[in-house]
Amino acid sequence: MRMLAYLLASAALLPGMPSGLSSTSATASAECARGSVRAVIGGHVTCLRVGVRCKKRFAKQYRKHGFRCRNGRLRKLHKKPKPPTYPKLPPTPPGPAPKTVQMPPAAALPPTAHTFTLPAGNNWVPDVGDLAVTGDAVWVSSGLFRVAPGTNAVTGPFTTAQSQDIGAGEGSVWASGYDQDVVRRFDSSTGSLVATIKLGGGVGSSPEGMVDAAGSMWVGTHHGGALLRIDAQTNTVSRKVLLVPSGSGGPQGVAAGLGSIWVDVPSANAVFRIDPNTAKVVAVISLPDGPSACGGIAVGTSAVWVTSCLDGTLIARIDPATNRVVSVLDVGGEVIQPAAEGDTVWFVAGGDPDNPPAPAHLIQLRADDSVMTRIALPTGFVSGGTAVAFGSVWVSDFVHPQLIRVPDHSG
Repeated sequence: MRMLAYLLASAALLPGMPSGLSSTSATASAECARGSVRAVIGGHVTCLRVGVRCKKRFAKQYRKHGFRCRNGRLRKLHKKPKPPTYPKLPPTPPGPAPKTVQMPPAAALPPTAHTFTLPAGNNWVPDVGDLAVTGDAVWVSSGLFRVAPGTNAVTGPFTTAQSQDIGAGEGSVWASGYDQDVVRRFDSSTGSLVATIKLGGGVGSSPEGMVDAAGSMWVGTHHGGALLRIDAQTNTVSRKVLLVPSGSGGPQGVAAGLGSIWVDVPSANAVFRIDPNTAKVVAVISLPDGPSACGGIAVGTSAVWVTSCLDGTLIARIDPATNRVVSVLDVGGEVIQPAAEGDTVWFVAGGDPDNPPAPAHLIQLRADDSVMTRIALPTGFVSGGTAVAFGSVWVSDFVHPQLIRVPDHSG
């Protein structure tokens, strides 16, 4: 028996055995040196590693373990990355057809309203006037100004960098740098820059809308086609949710409410609903022909409103219980950034950069598509950011450095 065992062991070392076997394999050991992979090749136990001799006839066996045989030596097999997958887009639904909202006579701007002329200088960028609310202030994105509601005192600008959109959350104000592929984080008390978060992939993702949800900040990348989660503890991107292929017309407006994040994507003409706890897309809501999903989003208690682009006059209302568009409303004036208050939504309709004398109105719309409040604004006021906070409705002008505070007596 001892002689038989000796002969069997010796046979494993004969010249006819497959190359790619190491001295370790000759002992049929279960252990391999670090960097090697234990495998059975041609019926023999061996330790595979880059550089050892190999034979083409065992190519399939090598591949199973992540190697390939090239010029008689093993090389690491680099698998091609899987192509990205995107949520399936449902077909464009029929209707509802746009209907014109019946407007009551406009009330005058109340004498208690306050108009701010922001000391913007060269910091004001037309078509950029997003608003965000912290615990003790209202913020304006262009120039990044801070307005104290108790005194109406304005401080800023806090940065010379362009801030496309802003969001408040996790103790800070966050501003998207559309042209720099970054998100800047500012101290909400002092306005000082705390961190600059690089989004990765080089300049070109074009971050826009952002919102605070489930303990993180989320930003849509207009050219990157994704929604990114920013870890507020580390100031790094911790998750990427692919929505559409990269290119123009990607994610734009972002809002949170009803346990979800809502993102409008003009290239898909759809609103994506995402669970912020799992980062999974739970619904894709296609808009019918007419409205364009490229404006702002407001999430109320029983409705989600989506506006068209800056030069559009249509608002789509989504039923969050069914994830369907239930009405498309023509509000008679250009509208871009809405703000929800309970079961109603506020926005500015009117104002046209190409037609300065155009009238403008602050409108409060109910979830049944009827108008609750309509207030005349100064002629030529261009639809901008809207916020409801500190007992007032705040609206910014997307072209001119001005902000109007209107006392909210609707509730």
